[in-house]
Amino acid sequence: DCAIARCAAAIAAAAKDKAAKDNAPKDPVVAAMELQVGAVISVMVTSMDDKKIVVSERALVQDQGAKALKVGMRTSGRVVSLSDFGAFVELSATDPAAPRLEGLIHISELSWNRISHPRDVVRVGQEVDVKVLDVVLSEDRKPARITFSLKQLQADPLLETLDTIMPVAMPEPSVDEDELLDTPLPGLLDICANLLTEDGIDAVIPGRQAVEQRVVSQDLELWLTNVVVADGYNLLARAGRQVQEIHGVTR
Repeated sequence: DCAIARCAAAIAAAAKDKAAKDNAPKDPVVAAMELQVGAVISVMVTSMDDKKIVVSERALVQDQGAKALKVGMRTSGRVVSLSDFGAFVELSATDPAAPRLEGLIHISELSWNRISHPRDVVRVGQEVDVKVLDVVLSEDRKPARITFSLKQLQADPLLETLDTIMPVAMPEPSVDEDELLDTPLPGLLDICANLLTEDGIDAVIPGRQAVEQRVVSQDLELWLTNVVVADGYNLLARAGRQVQEIHGVTR
């Protein structure tokens, strides 16, 4: 009787364990693959020998999408994974050019600022707009490779002008910004004096001042703007967050 009871208890425990496993949520990847059982799909042969043939649906998606993408075009997708060297983005399944295509945003193309890891800028699951930087089509059974850029759809702080730094409707500056605006740009007098020694320059007139949102360079930099000026040219002197417009009058 004891042996029968122990056997019955073992059977009951096994049945309970099986029921728990059957009711446990399935891995999403496994569940998605089970839905494909019996379906007819298009694939690409990635390797082959005497004993086996390896095919990939992903490789075919990459190849077809890569042929549709053009360098320089803008598209959007979702961040699917992060690594030390960049973020992987998958285009939407409804993308008209390259549905479900996956590409890499290298860490250097995530932000104009220096960052230590992609997670400083993006997170998994985030929707992003990207620019296509490079497309390498599949060759010798190697999948196509696509590289994207996030930062090239944003303004380069080094190319900002005073019109973008100082919009028409300016918010009230903080106390720190007030102090910076009241402080002359370091080296401004030397810049003006040196410009006046150049041939063809009649006068040097300091113009507007502004405070940038971020530190572009701790060193003093001098930039020639692309603004057309009838009687000379405009320069931007920058140091830290301070920007000073300088107008050079020519003969």
